Order: sequence, then structure tokens, then C-alpha cells
Amino acid sequence: MNKAQTIEKNIRSIFHESQSMDLGFLDILANLDFSVLSQVIRHHAETVYVYRINTTQGFGPDYRGPELFPVRATMLYSCLVPFSDKEHGVVRVMELWMLDDGTLAAVNNTQLILGRGAVVSEYRTVKSTVPSEICQVIPIDRSKLAGELRDLCRISVSVGMPCYEL
Repeated sequence: MNKAQTIEKNIRSIFHESQSMDLGFLDILANLDFSVLSQVIRHHAETVYVYRINTTQGFGPDYRGPELFPVRATMLYSCLVPFSDKEHGVVRVMELWMLDDGTLAAVNNTQLILGRGAVVSEYRTVKSTVPSEICQVIPIDRSKLAGELRDLCRISVSVGMPCYEL
């Protein structure tokens, strides 16, 4: 199985495992071009860090801790977790990442935001890499996820993104 097929299999498993009653995603999923999507995922891949501090200019240097994954990854979906305390600057976000090899990962990202965003401290931990468990960890809105995947494909087609060997 090549990477594009692995990506398609894993993304479809997320839609299959989700318990949402919303079926608006079916048309989007049926028309999704997974070969284009695999190129987009490869193009938008980034290094994900366990701990990271981002600062705006003048507030100090940025810091990057150890890498969370041994390969680069692309964030596909994120949602705010209810216990977040925006008033005190503590936010918890659950993220769905696709690794360069096509594996999915549910990641918890706890953020501390200081000075109205002048300093953002992020701490990430992997919660699961098993598709059936990912849907239990992250409350995935299938229509939103399908729409985001569709939008990623549209952007790549409209700008003529480079092709990568998968």
C-alpha cells in the first residue's frame, strides 16, 4: 500500500469511527481527491514540538523543545476543550495530526497565553494513534473536518502547488 492509499484508509477510518449523527460530510467525502490531498498533506507538513514558546518581536526569543514525532506532520483538525480557562489564559486544544507516513495522531495541546498573545507557551502530548481511540479522545465534527480537507485540496489546485514523490 502506498502513502496516498494509507492516507485515504486512515482518513476514511476516522469518518467511520466517529459517532456523530451529522451526515453532511458524505457528499464532500465522496468527491474528495485523495491523491491531491496526500500532496497537500506532504506540502503542509511541519515539525511538531513537545514544548514550544512563541513570542512576538521584542518579548524575547522563541524556544523549541524536543520533537513530538520522529517525522513531520500536518494538522488536519483542532477543537477547543470545554475546561479551557480563557480568562486566565489557559486553553486546551485537541488536535488531529497526520504524520508523514500516513499515521493519524490525537494530540492534547495545553496553551498558556500571556500578555494578550505576546507570549504563547504550548505543551503537547500524544493521546492516541489508533483511529478507533482517536474518535473517543477528540469530539470530531465530521462535516467540519470534511470541509477543511476539501478546502485544503481547493487551495492546492488554485495555486499550482508542487508535486512530491510519495
